[in-house]
Amino acid sequence: MLKEETKKEIALFRFSLIAPIVSETYREASKMEYFRNVANKEHMLPTGQLVKFSPLTIKKWYKKYTFKGKVIRSVFTSS
Repeated sequence: MLKEETKKEIALFRFSLIAPIVSETYREASKMEYFRNVANKEHMLPTGQLVKFSPLTIKKWYKKYTFKGKVIRSVFTSS
């Protein structure tokens, strides 16, 4: 089981990937294009693991953030 501090770090990491969409500072022509561009890169998790995400995973984090009251912690939960 992950420690509470690790959960917070992962939530902040995920938020960092969706922040340009949240703040509307992304330069791509669409949100989906932004999600694809982010998904094309490897990212280092706070745990030190290198990972790639699908565009739909990143989109899901954005949707969870917006639908759950714009609470950063909402992007940690898996459901």
